[in-house]
Amino acid sequence: MSDSESIQTQGTSLAARTIIGLAAGIAVGLFFGEMAAGIGFVGNIYVNLLTMTVLPYIIVSLIGTVGQLTLEQAKLLVQRAGVVLLLLWGIGIIMVVTMPLAFPTLETASFFSTSILASPTEIDLVGLFVPENVFNALVDDTVPAVVLFCIAIGVALIGIKEKGQALGLFAIISEALTRVTKGLTRMAPIGIFAIAASAAATMTLAELGRLQGYFIVYIIAFALVTFLVLPGLVAAVTPFKYREILSASRTPLLIAFATGKALVVLPMIIESVKELFEAHEVTSDEAVATAEIVVPLAYPFPSLGRMLAMLFVPFAAWFVGDPMGLADYGLYIGAGFPSFFGSVTIAIPFSLQLMQLPADMFQLFLVTGVIAANISDCLTAMHIIALTVLVACAMAGMLRIDWKAVAFVVGGTALLGVSLIGGTRVYLTTVFEGSYNKDEVVANMQLLSDPGSITGIALKE
Repeated sequence: MSDSESIQTQGTSLAARTIIGLAAGIAVGLFFGEMAAGIGFVGNIYVNLLTMTVLPYIIVSLIGTVGQLTLEQAKLLVQRAGVVLLLLWGIGIIMVVTMPLAFPTLETASFFSTSILASPTEIDLVGLFVPENVFNALVDDTVPAVVLFCIAIGVALIGIKEKGQALGLFAIISEALTRVTKGLTRMAPIGIFAIAASAAATMTLAELGRLQGYFIVYIIAFALVTFLVLPGLVAAVTPFKYREILSASRTPLLIAFATGKALVVLPMIIESVKELFEAHEVTSDEAVATAEIVVPLAYPFPSLGRMLAMLFVPFAAWFVGDPMGLADYGLYIGAGFPSFFGSVTIAIPFSLQLMQLPADMFQLFLVTGVIAANISDCLTAMHIIALTVLVACAMAGMLRIDWKAVAFVVGGTALLGVSLIGGTRVYLTTVFEGSYNKDEVVANMQLLSDPGSITGIALKE
């Protein structure tokens, strides 16, 4: 058996064990209820173990790989990565604009909320990307600032002649961190079991029922982009087949979904992409080096997973009875999208304020985090995989466009998307038909206590 076949066999076995652990954890959580919530600390330990190697890996990987490039290679990498990233963002914008069409027009009304008058959440974009103190950025897990610092050091190394020993040290440390990550990955079934059991034990059906419209649209968008658009696009313009892309992505996607942290699977994504190239006997050093650069470089930028969370604002507008119009989407995407360079928990309150929606809706968004955040991180992992493979193939001269495959992906996505959006709209119309009762709520309002007596005051004429 070849090395690549051995790796694939181990990866398949790990993916199968992880799925079993996930399913078993959900079953235990639902069956034992609150008693199963106590094992959540095992999952927390596993997530922390995975997380502890990520920032060190980003630092040594970025500095070492960028330092090996020439200025010409660096410029070409930025150009091609930029084009691919804009393409993926375009897919995300189409998703954000079209998926809310599934929300039907309902007879409803909205109550005034004083939270609309609250000051908008301030986003420190300068501090997010430009570290005043890189050590504070490391402590606070401010990944964009750390990435910028590493790129600056790597670019500075490009012009240094006596850099061989330094780059060799970075390569050794990177390999050591990779081995640690691989060892921790083998523990995935145990960690995923604990995480799933704890989450299932603390989840209520009432929370799911109240937000079913959002969850349905969210899951449809996730499934279309994760399992059809991205792997289909990559297969249509690279030598890799659709099944090979999904096979290489299974373990990172499963762990990202179960942990709710796409950050922890970055080293796994690099290894998965390398295995994908090895399976096709691609020995280009440039392709492998590109993968090691693009993965940590892509993480700080808004991914399709993060853009998936943008669907909450159109849902919130529909939920309160004030659906967004076409002009509203222009404002939302133009002014709200930059806020998603930072944390989603900052971007959503900012976007609600931007669209003049009650800030109280953010509490509903936090409720959705039990499931939605994990789905988002799973899509983020696929986004990074697609971006990495496309850029690496572009740098290695391996891109080739199969227009029939492109037409199949676009046409199939459009047809399936229209069918699912239309079906969801019909379903939600049926479910919420006749549910308007706010007129009755107002009519039946009562005072909290009996009215007090009023003593008249005689006025002198």
